[in-house]
Amino acid sequence: MSLPSSAQSAKSSAQEIFETLAFRISRSLIPMGERLTEHKLSRKFGVSRTPVREALRLLEQAGYVEKILPRGYVVRALDLEKVDQIYTVRIALEVLAIELAAAATNTPDFARLKEAVQESVDLGSAEDSKPRGVGSEGEELQLRESFHERLAALSGNEQLLRMLRDIDAQIYACRRLDSAVPERAQAAQAEHLEILNLLEKGKIADACRAMRDHIENSQSIVRTLMRAGVTTISFGSATEGSRA
Repeated sequence: MSLPSSAQSAKSSAQEIFETLAFRISRSLIPMGERLTEHKLSRKFGVSRTPVREALRLLEQAGYVEKILPRGYVVRALDLEKVDQIYTVRIALEVLAIELAAAATNTPDFARLKEAVQESVDLGSAEDSKPRGVGSEGEELQLRESFHERLAALSGNEQLLRMLRDIDAQIYACRRLDSAVPERAQAAQAEHLEILNLLEKGKIADACRAMRDHIENSQSIVRTLMRAGVTTISFGSATEGSRA
């Protein structure tokens, strides 16, 4: 992502910085516990402290960081109770996306999405398939993670798409935890294909139920961790907290 030019407004610069940092935090490129200061960030982005201060405020509001004294912020671990609540909201939005995308099943974008998911399912289930390299695995991971965004884009509702992107960024670590289990990753692709098949057949209510079940499968992992006493998590590690 290119850094904002000096001609852009401080508000635009703040939004660019916020999006860059949110992306890096959600993917653990900036680790949990890392301290962020206005001074270091303003040097990194080549801007004054004003847009950095605003970006940090936005990150705090979004739950990515928390303010520490005397100055600065620290990257927060994911609060699983909050993630569970986000999953509940996500279900409602994904079901809405299904309903709106029903009118786009005859479009080239729908056909391309279904073809890609079908190919992935076929490769994953073929008993005689050869071991695939890192590149193939990376492509499959990208497809799994982009499925919901591509389906939501078929709705034609830009605000819905933006909201789902925001949600995805906030729960990215948990989604990667879900995808890290091979059996679950393969099952998720099969569920994606089922949703598309139902939608293509005009069985919208069934497609909505399949989407709800699909997301609840991921939400159940979060709830299992919570029942075990885990309260926070970041990609690749979990921190056991106080039990309820």
